[in-house]
Amino acid sequence: MAIFSSAHLKLKRARQHITELEVLLDTHLRENPITSEFVPGTGGGPEGWSPTTKITVPPAPELAPAIVGDIIHNARTALDHMASEMARLNNQPDRGVYFPFAENAAGLEEQIKKKNFKRCGAAAVALLRTFKPYKGGNIELRAVHDLDVLDKHRALVPVAGVKPRAAKAFEWVGPMIEKRRQLRWIPIELVDPQWVFGKDDPLGDRPVIETLKELVDLCEGILEAFAALKTDD
Repeated sequence: MAIFSSAHLKLKRARQHITELEVLLDTHLRENPITSEFVPGTGGGPEGWSPTTKITVPPAPELAPAIVGDIIHNARTALDHMASEMARLNNQPDRGVYFPFAENAAGLEEQIKKKNFKRCGAAAVALLRTFKPYKGGNIELRAVHDLDVLDKHRALVPVAGVKPRAAKAFEWVGPMIEKRRQLRWIPIELVDPQWVFGKDDPLGDRPVIETLKELVDLCEGILEAFAALKTDD
């Protein structure tokens, strides 16, 4: 079997889930479009008016959080599969061997020991350090771990986000009437509505589909880097 074959299968499955999620979210947004509505107000604005535009977005489809969790979990598990196989290739037992993550740079060495990653060999440990799998190091890599942990406690719910084409939603027209001008609403054209991670999640406000693809690609690159160590032996 090819090196890290089980880990690569995990990433392959993650990509299949991403395709499924993309179709689900796109279909849901077509069937439940984002809407904008002019809401007139009084006081606080120019000449006694403060009109606003109310934008209504649909909630994420019910199955979406579960799919996001599956994608993240497969990506995270691929790293553990890789670590276990590295130990076996180094003629060491793989029991209790995991890809380590730390709170900071200082804590990485302790996690390397705690997760038995030293069984993977000195070269593997040195390579691991270059990926900086800790907070303040490799932000995206650390997010793979944090999102996986978070998914065990609550759903990772995508949020629909939009960018208005126009900077304002109204303009003043006509003459002054009783100290107020007539208003005309400028409909805001919603451009490229997209689903993003919740603002309180790791990588909050980043586009869900593009970010998930980047995280899976990141894990793929890590597998390839560790595979090169064994190829060079």
